[in-house]
Amino acid sequence: MVKPKKANPESMALEAVHEFINKLFPEDFESAVEEFSNVELPELVLSDLQINREFQAWYMLKHKVSGIAAPIEMASTYPFEYFTEEEKNIIDNFFQWRESFFEIKKILDNKRDFLVLDLVTGQECIVETIKLDKPFNVGDVLSSIIIRKLNGNYFFYGNIGIYKGEGAKEMKKEIKKIGTLPPPGIWIKVISIDWKGLYGGKKNIPRVKRD
Repeated sequence: MVKPKKANPESMALEAVHEFINKLFPEDFESAVEEFSNVELPELVLSDLQINREFQAWYMLKHKVSGIAAPIEMASTYPFEYFTEEEKNIIDNFFQWRESFFEIKKILDNKRDFLVLDLVTGQECIVETIKLDKPFNVGDVLSSIIIRKLNGNYFFYGNIGIYKGEGAKEMKKEIKKIGTLPPPGIWIKVISIDWKGLYGGKKNIPRVKRD
């Protein structure tokens, strides 16, 4: 008998964020689906799986719940206890997400994980993957969102655009023209949500409980 795969901590934390938002704003998900139907998708997004990946990343990181803030931002700033300490750490990592272009510098021995160079910040990091749609090679340039894992490495979130051969060379030339920015850690994302103002005082803020 094959044992079912255990969900990774990041996936479980995102499920908790979804449940949290659904309890606070039960009608938001439907409106988000409708809003997403009008979002212009990248050319690479063709299959149902790719569309679902694009929606999940957009919803969690970019969609404004009731016009206020993204789900991950609301979860990060909620003034009452709801998430576990591990979930809070994962949520904070998602909050510091970044979207950029990454050159594969080395493929690690397991053939799944990569040492990549962020072509915008000049920072190197290890990106862990599970299963990719197509094989990648050293020198390829990838466009994607990366999120830090609890172990300090990163993973791709959402879809991955890929530039190979001449396409990769041209992309590196274009980015070089723009120049690099300070790496994350120098500029940290900060957000403040006025929960008291939203609900007319702290005592009126709903205290969401876990099931």
